[in-house]
Amino acid sequence: MSVGCRHTAAVIGCLVLFSSLLFAGWSAQTSGVMTDLTSVSFPEGTQVGYAVGNEGVILKTTDGGGTWVQQTSGTGSGLYAVSFQNNSTGCAVGKSGTAIRTTDGGATWDTVSVGAATSLYAVQFVGTGGIGYACTHEPTGGSTLYKTTDAGASWQSAALPGSGEQANCLSFASESIGFVAGLRGYAVKTIDGATNFGYMSPGVVRDFFGVGFVNNDASTAYVVGDSLTIVKTADTGTTWVRMSVNSPPDSAAALLSVCAPVSVGTAYAVGAGGLIVKNLGTTFWYPQVSGVTDRLLSVCFPNGNDTGYVVGAAGVILKTTDGGGVVGVGAGKELVVKRPAFTIASNPTRHGIMLLSDADVNVVVFDAAGRTVTGRVAAKGGSFLPLRAGAYFVRAGAQTVRAVVTD
Repeated sequence: MSVGCRHTAAVIGCLVLFSSLLFAGWSAQTSGVMTDLTSVSFPEGTQVGYAVGNEGVILKTTDGGGTWVQQTSGTGSGLYAVSFQNNSTGCAVGKSGTAIRTTDGGATWDTVSVGAATSLYAVQFVGTGGIGYACTHEPTGGSTLYKTTDAGASWQSAALPGSGEQANCLSFASESIGFVAGLRGYAVKTIDGATNFGYMSPGVVRDFFGVGFVNNDASTAYVVGDSLTIVKTADTGTTWVRMSVNSPPDSAAALLSVCAPVSVGTAYAVGAGGLIVKNLGTTFWYPQVSGVTDRLLSVCFPNGNDTGYVVGAAGVILKTTDGGGVVGVGAGKELVVKRPAFTIASNPTRHGIMLLSDADVNVVVFDAAGRTVTGRVAAKGGSFLPLRAGAYFVRAGAQTVRAVVTD
């Protein structure tokens, strides 16, 4: 976006426009259903996508969420997860071992046998070679991972370690490297395509509900769960770091899904009470404004940080085209527009400075004594600079503003 302003009135108008674009955030889409939507998949880009939910509901969009059309799934069972290898071929799984497959973009769905007698909670295709994984757990304990090598036409089982463990989520960074997680801190990994498994120790015993690798990075992943639990590994599960949500509206809320679309530190998680949180490469995650209070069950950023989708209870579908808008703006704080080159959101702010700009800009931060604290190129859009509490001067080119950071 490029905005040029020559007169005072035009400047005010441009700043209002700039601010409204920055705060575009998440917007509700019309799903046409009231049942819970549990999973969303955009396999090849931001236009063609699928969402599934209870009562066998399957929705498809071909215009980036502008319209959603219900498809005939052939089942009335609840569907808990969906994944597509490409825009045409995919699987949905759910209650009582239900598994259905399409090869024509959802025009028809056929029942397939995975081999599970109990509910399948997760499914994911990896790459374009037809390899995919699904998982289930027995009500009395014990979990199974299922693998396909022919795009879901047939499946083979592999018992997961632990006789009493309950797996409910998975993520594969490649055809061979993947994590499976579940209740009571259960977390295992495979590095050989589900031939062997090893336990991981995330450092917290919580019920895990979502796991996600950073796109194109087989070493870095997040696991999320109840009580705002977020843990991160950067070495394929050998060590973990506990992360925190900054000023959460509900510290007991469960996070139910996580997505890390690019390898520069940005990640998103969603959960109970309409909660959406975003990470910008620090140990803190910041709540975003979702506009809803329903449980949010699945998040998908198919092609970078900007365009993403969230689905949830009561037919909720949300979309963003700007990464969810401003991150970390405190309650009651206003957007502070100081200079045309960049903007500081929420002044004072907590734990650091959120910079917003309509182009890449070279930024240097000085402390009150004039000493250089940090310097970097702030990318177009939003960049977060973690800083200790104090007063700072932020300079972009010849333009300087003062900002205050609190604990």
